[in-house]
Amino acid sequence: MKRVVKSGGVVGVRDTDQGSHVYPESLKVYLAAMQQMWKHNDGNPFIGRELRPLLVQAGFVSTQGSATVDCFGTAEGVKFYAETNQSMIRGSYGSTMVERGIATRTELESFDDAFEQWKKRPDAFAGICYCEALGWKA
Repeated sequence: MKRVVKSGGVVGVRDTDQGSHVYPESLKVYLAAMQQMWKHNDGNPFIGRELRPLLVQAGFVSTQGSATVDCFGTAEGVKFYAETNQSMIRGSYGSTMVERGIATRTELESFDDAFEQWKKRPDAFAGICYCEALGWKA
């Protein structure tokens, strides 16, 4: 990115940091399986915390870091979040977890059931942490 940014230009990056998510205990095993999938795909589930250091390493100056959280704390938000994950579990993402030995079909069913139970709870809440960083080119 630095090569194509004009002098004085700014670059912004944003990604999740799975180690900072707020999840209920009933979904912790699912979160661990998701992190394994990221690693299996040569991804870093904790890359969010590395964004500012990566900009510094790339030679950007006056870097800034921040974080925001997408919250799912209403009945509608919880339903959306649960059903989005259930769709992944039931679809090709879940099949890929099984093919790669990250989860069994039984575990996928357990994940799906955990979301089904969680989304019915009046106290259900989850938060997804996003880390952001800005860097300017000298």
